[in-house]
Amino acid sequence: PLRATIDDFIAKNKENIDLTRIYVGGYSMGGKMTLKMAVAYPELFAAIFPICPAWTPSTDALNLIADIPVWLTSGKLDPLVNYFFSVILILTFFVLEA
Repeated sequence: PLRATIDDFIAKNKENIDLTRIYVGGYSMGGKMTLKMAVAYPELFAAIFPICPAWTPSTDALNLIADIPVWLTSGKLDPLVNYFFSVILILTFFVLEA
């Protein structure tokens, strides 16, 4: 349903939307959803910005978004989301040469 909502919004506002500049981002569980949306619809987003994402996708999933610019932020002192989620993401992107 979320993709249908996005597509509907784009259809109703297409004269005001640059389809090459659609971004997605979120914090914590929103960071997780950012990654899930990018993996599910890599053709839709120009870039993503997961902040303290509470999820680490599989290598296969990350390979789907290896060509999308990512601005990943995380805090070592975050009391809710362990920054190792982000460390694993960064290392996996490095291994994928993304």
